[in-house]
Amino acid sequence: EKVIRCTLDDGRTIEGKLLCLDRLKNMVVSDAIEVRTVKDSSIYNSIESDGVSNETTSSSNVGHTNGDFSGGSGGASVTIERQLSQTLIPGHHLVKVELIGEGSI
Repeated sequence: EKVIRCTLDDGRTIEGKLLCLDRLKNMVVSDAIEVRTVKDSSIYNSIESDGVSNETTSSSNVGHTNGDFSGGSGGASVTIERQLSQTLIPGHHLVKVELIGEGSI
């Protein structure tokens, strides 16, 4: 099992086990973890208020990387991790693919 990290054109990274790759560079990844950084606090606040909830935005899944959310515009950002069981990554969105190990994540 190859464990890979894919960087997408919108800045997200997806890390997981490579299952399949086709001639168009589409990838199927299992046990995937998506990591994204949100720079606008209003997006983070809407995630909390939508009730998407404590699991998605718990302290183990979310880390503040650049300040707090006490108001103000810009400046602050938050890193959000999301567990995906299996995902298809379209090849035209791939920017970089790294082999980070073999075996389990």
